[in-house]
Amino acid sequence: MIAAPTFPLHTHIGLDLAGVFLARTWNPRIAIAPTVADAAGLLDWLDGSARAIALSDLNDADAGSARAALVLVSAYADIGPTLDRLRLASVAIVAPGQFAGILRARASALASHRAVQTIGRNPRVREVHGIGQPSSVAWALLARIAARGNRPDLADRLEVRYRHSLTPSRDVWLARTVAILANPT
Repeated sequence: MIAAPTFPLHTHIGLDLAGVFLARTWNPRIAIAPTVADAAGLLDWLDGSARAIALSDLNDADAGSARAALVLVSAYADIGPTLDRLRLASVAIVAPGQFAGILRARASALASHRAVQTIGRNPRVREVHGIGQPSSVAWALLARIAARGNRPDLADRLEVRYRHSLTPSRDVWLARTVAILANPT
């Protein structure tokens, strides 16, 4: 059995948005990620009939049978060719990134955005959300310092600030994670 990965909180929020968006779509659904373990972890956000597929293992039968996909991409992935093979009604792309690689992550998210507009049934991008901001790192760090300094009262307040900084917004340029949600017109 493959152990499901533990995703960071900013990725969880993006996957929550994607899961709610795809809940309105038809079966069958697939979860695509760079590794089988990551794909298996995505099944928590889809119903029981969904299948997990590693990006490298996606075949034409899988690509042709899915109506909706939850795609987790790395900051370095080009998913345009993958989306071209899928004949989807709906797709949700979650692109987590680290602030150190923020420019690569944003370039990947924008490439994903363009790729969505060219796939099979011509879904339109409905929503693009940015999750996390540069201040998120500062709030998380301060919360940890306060907790280690035996100040649980202050750590709790700083943790609330950290979680508030992860609120999804339409500003994706400085976001740590980007969620792109698309379906037909």
